Amino acid sequence: MQDAAATSASNRLYVYHCYCSRVVLVLDTMLESLPVRITDGSRVALLASQVQKVNAVDAGSVLLQRANGIERQHRLKCARCGLRLFYKATGTAHDEFLYIVNGALFLKPPVAPAIAAAAFHRKNAAGDAAGAKAALEAASALRQTTHILADKRANRTIVNDGSDSSGDEELTNDQLASEYNSNARVVAAAARSKRKPEEELQSEEKRRRKGTLMTS
Repeated sequence: MQDAAATSASNRLYVYHCYCSRVVLVLDTMLESLPVRITDGSRVALLASQVQKVNAVDAGSVLLQRANGIERQHRLKCARCGLRLFYKATGTAHDEFLYIVNGALFLKPPVAPAIAAAAFHRKNAAGDAAGAKAALEAASALRQTTHILADKRANRTIVNDGSDSSGDEELTNDQLASEYNSNARVVAAAARSKRKPEEELQSEEKRRRKGTLMTS
């Protein structure tokens, strides 16, 4: 029994999201358990064993002056919002590592990605202002789409970000209840406005019947 539990735990995968809710990294271990690079606080993962999937695009290379010489970083960014997420220290003895930018990923899609992106933008304004701004705009657009698209038959809000399902954001129970109540109020108001003319016509018809003298 213990062996089965250990095997299950060892086979577990951890899916991480960008601030815009897109799935960008799959690890076989918790991000918090990875060693931290003292230089910049990034997490260090072994590409060959710990990293199962990286969903990011090329963001170019930069040269950085370090205490022990020049470091060339090959950077990767989110394909949706452009926020820098990872880098590799190429041309060194550390090519087998993936460096994960400190504070750039979530284990679950942020409930309020726009707020999270704004906080990250303030924290990293000097280095990634353009990417954080793009993340903020993408998150805002995602939230607007979430509130606009409604399934009329079930009165429930659905999410459609226009990309693959791996980037979908699930609503919390509180959000779903709020959207349901909002939709219910709109439907009830529409029903009342529709019934009002019909009720007035029926009332007028009754008055006419009462005031009509029937003769043989």
